[in-house]
Amino acid sequence: MRRAVVLLVLALSACSSSGTNVPAGQYGDATQQPGEAVIVGSLSTLGLTGVADGRRLHFTFRAYDPATGRLIPNGPAFEIVRETCRADGPQCDPSQPLHQVVTLPPGHYVLTATHLLGDVTPLPSSQSATHFYVPVDVNFWGMSLDDDAALENTETVEIEVGPGEVVYFGALSVDRPDSDREKRYYAMVFDVERDDAAATAALEAAGIGASAMIWRPAT
Repeated sequence: MRRAVVLLVLALSACSSSGTNVPAGQYGDATQQPGEAVIVGSLSTLGLTGVADGRRLHFTFRAYDPATGRLIPNGPAFEIVRETCRADGPQCDPSQPLHQVVTLPPGHYVLTATHLLGDVTPLPSSQSATHFYVPVDVNFWGMSLDDDAALENTETVEIEVGPGEVVYFGALSVDRPDSDREKRYYAMVFDVERDDAAATAALEAAGIGASAMIWRPAT
């Protein structure tokens, strides 16, 4: 188990990805649409390479179908976004927990990739760091996510949330160990811890009632 640290819920400033839900705390109160669910949790990392001051680490989740074990083409997605900056506190240190809130359609989600982005636009390929955790297409020009990738034998993070639920998936510390599969996808290892006080504070800061919070840890 990792050493416990004091958790602070602070607003972040980051750009969003088109079509992808990002943490509500970055832009004010969460707006939960009819039929949507809410998740709260933290993603932190010690071992992912390429993190540098002033850049953003995006943890991207995609919806998948548990009946088929495959990603849903053009399905819902969301992100947890971590800043790096020259200041003290967990908002600037991706190795420390920082709970965030996202509203999203109910379903099953899997961590598909992490992306290190610059201040406004993606970094040049020589400086960027994209790690995929589900199979990708590989060709002469590069690699991209398989839109309906099969998840069998992948090692990554899965989150489940039902209609109208407020789910706490935990405080995850993730890492990408050395792997010989980098042309296809990386293995992911992670630990899950629980801090109800931090999760409750994040929900309240986003304007979401915490009384209905359900503990359903990521797997």
